[in-house]
Amino acid sequence: MSDPHGVSSPDPHDVSSPDPHDVSSPDPHDVSLPDPHDVCSSDLYDVSLYQITHRGNAGDIAFYRRVCRGAETVLELGCGWGRVMRPLLEAGHRVTGLDLHPDMIAALQQRLSSAPDAIRDRASLILADMSEFSLPQRFDRVLIPYNGLYVLLSESAQRACLQRAFDHLVAGGELWLDLYQVDLDASSEEAEVSKEQTSAEEAEASKEQTSAEEAEASKEQTSAEEAEASKEQTSAEEAEASKEQTSAEEAEVSKEQASAEEAEASKEQTSAEEAEVSGEHNDAERAEASDVGVDESAEVSEDEEVRERSRGGSFFLADGKLVTFEPLASLYEGERCVDILEGRCLEPSEQRWDAYYLYRTTEDGVESEQVYAIPQRYLHQAQLVSMLEEVGFVIGGCYCDLHKTPWEEGDEMLVIQAIRPRSSRAV
Repeated sequence: MSDPHGVSSPDPHDVSSPDPHDVSSPDPHDVSLPDPHDVCSSDLYDVSLYQITHRGNAGDIAFYRRVCRGAETVLELGCGWGRVMRPLLEAGHRVTGLDLHPDMIAALQQRLSSAPDAIRDRASLILADMSEFSLPQRFDRVLIPYNGLYVLLSESAQRACLQRAFDHLVAGGELWLDLYQVDLDASSEEAEVSKEQTSAEEAEASKEQTSAEEAEASKEQTSAEEAEASKEQTSAEEAEASKEQTSAEEAEVSKEQASAEEAEASKEQTSAEEAEVSGEHNDAERAEASDVGVDESAEVSEDEEVRERSRGGSFFLADGKLVTFEPLASLYEGERCVDILEGRCLEPSEQRWDAYYLYRTTEDGVESEQVYAIPQRYLHQAQLVSMLEEVGFVIGGCYCDLHKTPWEEGDEMLVIQAIRPRSSRAV
């Protein structure tokens, strides 16, 4: 991430098209994938890839439009490429979007450059850290959508962000945010199942490798024995032939008076024997060739099976973590295919649940991979409520979905409305 102390904020009303050589229109197929399983941090995350994999929760844009009704000014923290901000501008709000990543701000600038003047005039973009910013304006609403608070990786940074949100609200203004919740019991069971599955896969792979090695050793031993037997047989045949030849010569010398007919019969018999031996030799060669062909076919089948298993599963990454990936999406452009897999690594002692995205590209028969990491520090509902109250908020509601169903322990989603009291002042 960029140094928050070295961030320069652009003109809030400057949403003109940036230098086209800096940021081009996001192309979901333009995927660059360097070294396999090398982990890139979130500040290097490609904007076009982020757009593909981060589409928010179903219905969240309509939800944020509803909670912003009646508000003239809105501040969105972690605005990214404008997924939520653009619809709010279209609804008539004056929206300030703040994000730490220059590429995200540049992509949003370009997106807004083609918008009608009325929308562009209502937009302001700020390049800054959402835990360390100060703006002259106060807002009717502050939004932190789609787990945005979790990208701050310490309790102090998360608390500072909530304090900044409080200080930038008008009296009676509202903070809204939605977050996932971690069920540690379920996550532990899932991790244990994943661990057992990984162990089983490794055991099976080891068993297959051992079987293959034993088969290869057996094959080599058999070949050696056959070669030795063949060598011994050849020596015996040569000795026998030599013996027969010597006997024949002696018989020829001792039987000079042998008739020509007997000699001719002996010649014909020898030719027949040679033809039979040659036929047997050719049959043996054909049988051996047939055996080799079967072995090659079996090896190809095994390779295909290994490739199929590698489409998902658990991998040790460059940072030493074992992550289980599940298929998320596949993109196709001509002969090029990009498979996107998602994985998570839970570390309860640090309240970390880091997200990993593996992009596997196949083009012209060549496969390459890249993994992006988005570190996240999750909060439990009681922790977050306590933080909000400590900085001065009054909790307006805790919900488990975007329909404002009351939140209960064990729910997977948390939506919070926090209000700055009318009698409060900035801390």
